[in-house]
Amino acid sequence: MPKPIESDLLRKIKLRRLIRENAEGNQKNFADKVGLTQSQISHLLSGREITDKMWQRILNSLGVKDVAIEEDYIKLKEEHELAKNMVHHGKMLDAYMKKYQLRTKDVAERLGVSSAMVSVYKTTEQFRPEIAEKITKLMVNNDPIFESKYVYAELPTFSDTERHLSDLSKCDTYRLNQKVDYDLDGAVVVKIETDSMEPTIRKESELLAVLIPENKYKYHTGLTVIHYADMIAIGDVQSNDILDKGYITLNRGKGAVLRVLKEDIQHLWYIVLGLNVKF
Repeated sequence: MPKPIESDLLRKIKLRRLIRENAEGNQKNFADKVGLTQSQISHLLSGREITDKMWQRILNSLGVKDVAIEEDYIKLKEEHELAKNMVHHGKMLDAYMKKYQLRTKDVAERLGVSSAMVSVYKTTEQFRPEIAEKITKLMVNNDPIFESKYVYAELPTFSDTERHLSDLSKCDTYRLNQKVDYDLDGAVVVKIETDSMEPTIRKESELLAVLIPENKYKYHTGLTVIHYADMIAIGDVQSNDILDKGYITLNRGKGAVLRVLKEDIQHLWYIVLGLNVKF
């Protein structure tokens, strides 16, 4: 029986694991090992299709077989959940305009922007709250554009450049207004202002992170925000040894690794959704 064609997303997930296993998460070192440039590896991870020929070249260079482990399928499921929960605001606006035959010129006049800007809005994945509120006023016949798909909440927000965080209540707030299927109790929004996690997380992205209960620390993997000893760290879980060794290790990008003891963890958040994702 021929092997089923796997999704490009699964290959990207396996590639991230191979980079972690063979080069401790360092893309440049991994690229050198497989005879590619760091730019090529970055493009494969962030968008370009990993063709059969390219995939076989990488596997042959490493001398490994093409296998998918349970961790890969768990991450694949998580990625699909993220995609399912994403709301494309521009497409919703475009569909609404078509439904009520709203001309671009008329919408531009009512919003006080140019026709070109309306075209930009229709390709925008996530509107800023003030833009969403302005567009909501285009409502026709009491038929809401976004209301039925939105969840409104104000969440603490901080950036990945913040190293010290003693009190979450003193953080700025983020006005969340979109569909989410997560428990927002204790959730935060993280703004990425550095390129340390590229291409996994792009600079200027805004991410929703949900709180993980302490009794589930030992099971946790994936993109993570840790608040420990009044410090903040963001990264991908390289290994979770809380159960047997009492610590968790984060891959913070560009070869940086951080190990945090369980007793030092004040909050542990799991990044579940891109609110404003840059590509």
